[in-house]
Amino acid sequence: MEPTTLLELTYRMLVVVLLVSMPVVAVTVLVGLAIGMLQAVTQIQDQSIAYGAKILAAAATIAILAAWAGGQLMQYALPIFEGIARIR
Repeated sequence: MEPTTLLELTYRMLVVVLLVSMPVVAVTVLVGLAIGMLQAVTQIQDQSIAYGAKILAAAATIAILAAWAGGQLMQYALPIFEGIARIR
């Protein structure tokens, strides 16, 4: 396999990883900020509230975007598997 091909595949892999992970990270950060502001206003300093809300938000985001994320991963993986099959 050529080095340029490996670099291209690595670049595409990193882009796919960023595309798939960014929605979950963004939602988790936004929920964390919202809960943090709410806790600051109400002066409640219980960390389990923030962790629980972030976990639920991340799980909901993953459940909602699972089909899209799977499609992105398949678009990346199928050409690689087809290329492996042609090596013989």
